[in-house]
Amino acid sequence: MNKLILHFAGTDALAAYSAVGTFGCAYFAVTAGVASATRLLVSVYSGEEDRAGLLMIMKTALFKGVGLVAGVAAVSIALANVFTGIFCPDKSAEVYTLTLQYFRIFPLSMPLSCLFVIFANYYQCTDRMKIVNIASVLDGCVGIVVMSLILAPIAGALGIWIAQVAAGFFPLAAILIYTVIVGRRFPKSIEDMLVLREGFGVPEEDRMDISIKSEDDVLETSEGEIQFCTAHGLDYKRSYYGGLCIEEMAGNIVSHGFVKGKKNSVDIRVVLKDGGMLIRFKDTCKPFDPKEYAKLFAPDDRTHNIGIRMVSRISTGMEYNYVLGLNVLSITL
Repeated sequence: MNKLILHFAGTDALAAYSAVGTFGCAYFAVTAGVASATRLLVSVYSGEEDRAGLLMIMKTALFKGVGLVAGVAAVSIALANVFTGIFCPDKSAEVYTLTLQYFRIFPLSMPLSCLFVIFANYYQCTDRMKIVNIASVLDGCVGIVVMSLILAPIAGALGIWIAQVAAGFFPLAAILIYTVIVGRRFPKSIEDMLVLREGFGVPEEDRMDISIKSEDDVLETSEGEIQFCTAHGLDYKRSYYGGLCIEEMAGNIVSHGFVKGKKNSVDIRVVLKDGGMLIRFKDTCKPFDPKEYAKLFAPDDRTHNIGIRMVSRISTGMEYNYVLGLNVLSITL
């Protein structure tokens, strides 16, 4: 890009390009935040095979997340003169004009970039890496270079600035083509864009949701889980292990995480799928990763963290995330 700018627009344009580039991290901080939150929440709801929850997350990201980024872009455009003055105090200079021009055009690429990273993170969490890799190359390299080569000979620096925005359509086009190929039809809704695999989603009757607000609820919930699982055909041993996991982990949260004087609760979801079970714990207590905590003590000292170690031993997997002020722990059995 530096060579293209020097060849078609000169050193003043390169200085303008560098000036706006220094604001890159600040420009895309909100975009990165939306992407990170989307990735973590999608991983949780995808693991639970919660079709409605997954759709809700994507709708929130696409409407509110992109809307927030568009607002930041609008503010950036409004402050273009201020930003330009930081680098170019002489308003009569050509470099000032080019920098101001770029500060006004570049933010237009932010909503497009946000759309791309939302879908890229969604596809990454659902193991569709081919489209992620293809779209990433189009977004970060091919699109910008190709559009610059087309527009720079025609409009010089302005063509390169416009290319930054036009390039944002390349990965989105790739994503649209991908959904048409995989879904075998043109998408008419956000749900169509998710191209969920056949059979994805757990029916409500195979899902149990509980909210624990006190120690008295813990044992009752554990017993309820065993009854729910055995009634749905799960073997008693695994059902009993699930009850133990709930009793131990929820008990720890209530005992050590709840704060007096505040409204505390632990939301638990039990999901039955393909003869297996997933238990998800969600709470607003201070961050706590049980796997990392267990590592703080010597593995041969059996007197510490016996409950967490028991859960780790009887489960086939434990995954922890802290997102948007929530501890999210998923246990599979």
